[in-house]
Amino acid sequence: PKLMLPGILISLTYIKTKNYKKAFKNALIVQQSHPDKPEGFTLEGIIHALENQPEKAKAAFAKAYQINPGDTNSGVNLARYAINNKQYSKARTFYQQILKKNPDSFGTITLLAKLELSLNRTPDALNLLNKKLSEYPEADKVRELLVRIYHSQDEYQKVLQLTKQLSENNITQYPSLLEFRGKAQIQSGKIKDAITSFKQLVFQFPASSVAHFMLARAYLQNNELPEALSETQQSTRLKPDYLQARLAEIKLLAFNNKNQQAEQRVKILHTDFKDNLKINSTAAWLAMRLGNYDEAYKQYKIIAKKQANTDIT
Repeated sequence: PKLMLPGILISLTYIKTKNYKKAFKNALIVQQSHPDKPEGFTLEGIIHALENQPEKAKAAFAKAYQINPGDTNSGVNLARYAINNKQYSKARTFYQQILKKNPDSFGTITLLAKLELSLNRTPDALNLLNKKLSEYPEADKVRELLVRIYHSQDEYQKVLQLTKQLSENNITQYPSLLEFRGKAQIQSGKIKDAITSFKQLVFQFPASSVAHFMLARAYLQNNELPEALSETQQSTRLKPDYLQARLAEIKLLAFNNKNQQAEQRVKILHTDFKDNLKINSTAAWLAMRLGNYDEAYKQYKIIAKKQANTDIT
């Protein structure tokens, strides 16, 4: 024990600095001092994997797994190699063995669920995740994947149920839980609740351009146009190359009767983003709204020409 932990830490330090030769040397020291422990062999497997030596990596992980069947680190890596070789049943067995020994290995639970999803076995993935979440209600990693699946299936009530009560810690570690709650609230017609959710997201992540833009869209759904414009502009300030927000800003400026500013933004976008059909489309929309039909026609001609060239290419 006196040698193993320092040896592991030293080896990991060398791995972080990409000094794989010294990392491997320390992994061997751990193996020699503790031949009955998997850690030294797992370290060796990681080093070989980083050096793009898959066969050596698999052999080292296999040795670690032989010493400690159900070992999470080596088992997960062996499952990854099995998936790469399309040995899905073998990968599933590794995950199941790990969970038999470590039922609260939430990372392994999500990996197994993602494997089932990739094989179009969604019911199996949902059964696994729901079962584990009922056993470990604090498992937000499991909750987050479950929420993603239900949201993709338009099961908004299930999303709302799973995200009903979120602590500050939940949100800090898994902000997507709050994001999906807000999106589900919008889809369920609970716009004011969605605004509250996205406000909370902005409060937790004030430097997130995406969070501000989601709040802006919720405001727009509630026809709160000044607030929607304000949040969109904050989003573009935080991330000037966020094209979706910049296009939305133009429309919101028009909705707020700030037409000159909208036209100026279009000109700036044409400079910042060359040959972008979305900008041409927004420029045409604005021109039509302002009754500038010659400009709208010009933009639509550009769009048609670009699309024709793209089709030909």
